[in-house]
Amino acid sequence: MRRFAALAVIALIAGAMLWGCSDPEDDDSPNDLSCPLRTSPDSLLAQLVWAYEHEDVDVYLDCLADSFTFFLCEDDWQSDPTLPHFWRLSEEETIHSNMFGEAGDVDSIYLALETLSVDTVSVPDGRGVGWEYEEDVDLRVYIGQTVYLAGDETAFTIRVDPDDVGPNGETLYEVWEWRDLEWTGRAATEQTSWGSIKAFFR
Repeated sequence: MRRFAALAVIALIAGAMLWGCSDPEDDDSPNDLSCPLRTSPDSLLAQLVWAYEHEDVDVYLDCLADSFTFFLCEDDWQSDPTLPHFWRLSEEETIHSNMFGEAGDVDSIYLALETLSVDTVSVPDGRGVGWEYEEDVDLRVYIGQTVYLAGDETAFTIRVDPDDVGPNGETLYEVWEWRDLEWTGRAATEQTSWGSIKAFFR
């Protein structure tokens, strides 16, 4: 089901460490742009925002763990039985290749996150402690004359990346799980979730 709508505002991360996200030898790369290096949970989320706004699937996937799982909001799969309860990294890659690629016909994307709370959580498989960041979301996807708007609350479970380090040996972080939380309608809007927008590009 194609359901889209609107939400609130944000700002994310100033002063994070920066690095070039694209190969400077690639003529198509945005050589004058840089994105945050995921050396902290905050800069990891800033990298995710950067990837969306620059429609860069490789930078986006770099934010996610190999064992990544995205859990859709219960309201979504209850109202649309064609939606699964969750999907994994391979489907995220398909979705964002479609969204950011020519087939998606997306002209531009605006994404903002506002941190509402941060809690420590246990990470399975003996990997210690992680952090759950609950975020208020403002996502706007522009396609032609149409603007698809999503606003909801979402939760990212973040952990240390056990398989990768930064260019100078820095500790890196990755999104291990992502859960869309319950959302409610707003005046003069038909509220929807981030997961519903992603599902449109499956």
